[in-house]
Amino acid sequence: MLGLNNQAVEIASIAVGMYQGGVHDIASNWPWKGSPDGHLLLANGIVIGDYMMEIYFDQLSSVLKQDDHDTLPNVGTPQYELKYRAEGKQ
Repeated sequence: MLGLNNQAVEIASIAVGMYQGGVHDIASNWPWKGSPDGHLLLANGIVIGDYMMEIYFDQLSSVLKQDDHDTLPNVGTPQYELKYRAEGKQ
């Protein structure tokens, strides 16, 4: 995770569970052109992508993604727990 000035943001905890209620997305009116330009937002100090980034993430160039993005475990899976607990990052 990155903050406003491209600095790493420490994640203190992640919670996985059930939620009942509304979930909302934010999308800019900037047209999608295969680039994050116009689709990045700052949310509570963390740079996030808007809804268009979520939908078209797979279309982004691999140079914009972490090198091993496709091999990283998903949050909430046993593989995630093993990887990050073993690395002492939880």
